[in-house]
Amino acid sequence: MRACPKSRQTLLFSATYPDNIRKASAQFLRRPVEVKVEALHNAEHIEQWFYKVKPETRLETVSRILQHVRPTSALAFCNTKARCKELVTELQARGFSALALYGELEQRERDQILLRFANKSTTVLVATDVAARGLDIKELDLVINVDVTHDPEIHIHRIGRTGRGDQHGLALTLTTDSDAKRPVLIENYQQSELTWADTNELTPAPGGPLVPPMVTLEIA
Repeated sequence: MRACPKSRQTLLFSATYPDNIRKASAQFLRRPVEVKVEALHNAEHIEQWFYKVKPETRLETVSRILQHVRPTSALAFCNTKARCKELVTELQARGFSALALYGELEQRERDQILLRFANKSTTVLVATDVAARGLDIKELDLVINVDVTHDPEIHIHRIGRTGRGDQHGLALTLTTDSDAKRPVLIENYQQSELTWADTNELTPAPGGPLVPPMVTLEIA
């Protein structure tokens, strides 16, 4: 910043603006104007459903959701790396094309996984919030919150991956009895009642196995 002309315009863009960044940027901002984009989503663009499940049926319910909705691309959020690995193993055993994305992966692995998901060679990307920051996947059919986040603002960021622009999005969230407070926080934050559904309504749709429309071939 010291190398820049004193007379200049400085613009900062970020999905979040934590206090440490705010304090650091104050050193070189002069009479700044702050513009915020509304964090809440229009219910007409993103359809949300919440399901109560037992902890032992959580992973099976994800499989039932995929068979019911039959998305081309689905993003499943988990709170931990261990849950990501567990879910991917479960989905692959059931014949789904799924990959895990979490913070400890090397950059080359992350790039390969994101490429396969973005070009529709993989149906389900299972990710933690750390790994999912900055993802920009077009035409994402479905977001599944396998674990309810403890932060309602993060929930809004999660479901905002679908329903971009004029597209219709679908976001499904699984909760257990131990999550009792978290749905309430989300409800208060988005200032609208949650819509609950019964997992018995998740019946397999016709069409056979859920196969990705594309295949990625990696040479050397």
